[in-house]
Amino acid sequence: MPPGDFGLESPNPCTPYQLKRVGLGPFQTLVPDLGYVYNWAQKVCGIDFLSKKGTKYVTKQTSDQLSQTNVELVMKTIKKRLKSRYALAKQLEDLERNVIPTLPVTIDLPRTTISTLTKWSSSTYQAFCQSKFTESLLEAEIISPNDIFYLATITRDKANLQAFVVIKNDYPSAPPIFSLCLNYNGARNSQNDDNIRDMERSINVDWNHEVSNANWLLSAQITSLCVGLDIYLETEDPGTFQQNTMYIKSSCARNRRKPFKFRNIGVGVYTQ
Repeated sequence: MPPGDFGLESPNPCTPYQLKRVGLGPFQTLVPDLGYVYNWAQKVCGIDFLSKKGTKYVTKQTSDQLSQTNVELVMKTIKKRLKSRYALAKQLEDLERNVIPTLPVTIDLPRTTISTLTKWSSSTYQAFCQSKFTESLLEAEIISPNDIFYLATITRDKANLQAFVVIKNDYPSAPPIFSLCLNYNGARNSQNDDNIRDMERSINVDWNHEVSNANWLLSAQITSLCVGLDIYLETEDPGTFQQNTMYIKSSCARNRRKPFKFRNIGVGVYTQ
């Protein structure tokens, strides 16, 4: 529920010392037998552990008022989380059939992409760590074993784009994170191709998202990724890939940046 509350640490700061005294290991090793201990669950029960400043002692206080206050907050959070998870589940159901859900007409994104989603499957944290193109995200420490992992493949002709999709537990407050690898004339990712890095940034950072868009955020990101692949291929190899996306310049500046940024001008145009 609250960020970082995975139920793996005892809310009582004295617990590690008590376990050590009786020869037991960390509390996490006891979770399979005892169960998870969430801080929010303690507060719903009206229990709060308060540290005494300047001492090593901890007191436990119980309060009906504390319980009542937190029950209302927790129930609102649970209701919000369930709505978001239901909206996410509906999108995942379509994606598993290789169908990108239709976006609302208010979303400013092209609907006519040539690149298509050809595979969507669940993955694991271990597979993510073993992949060669996810190192930067692991080094940034923004990925957790508690996240949800998927692997998507987007294809256009002989080019295919692999994308690890990492969904946080508080979706859509934290938008899904994408790590990309394009297989076309070699493997290209954010570590050896600046344009793949820019494509990742356009999906992970530049996306304008709100908490209320749980129904379409993931779908919009994948649609934007299909457009991004079209732009990359059309500007990288125009002799092979006919232009389908509207953009002013195919490249710009010294690093030959590609136009991944969408601007709602006229019918919509992509710029650097």
